[in-house]
Amino acid sequence: MVNLDDVLPEIECNVPNTYKGSCKLTLQYNFREEHAVFPSIEEAKIAANGALNPVVGGYHGATIEGTTDDVTQPTGVVWLFNF
Repeated sequence: MVNLDDVLPEIECNVPNTYKGSCKLTLQYNFREEHAVFPSIEEAKIAANGALNPVVGGYHGATIEGTTDDVTQPTGVVWLFNF
């Protein structure tokens, strides 16, 4: 399980760590945004941490928020390595 202390400062998390629904991850890269919906806050944080890593993803900002949108990615690892 990912703790809030493990999240990089560039991640804005707008849901409490106890949230139990789907989460939308919005990533910033230059002047564009990309979105993915994960089944849990933990999976969204895994994806966000990898995306903000300059070696893995190279994104420069991330926002996590609760959503009722359909899940688009089963796990953060699947999203990171099948992007």
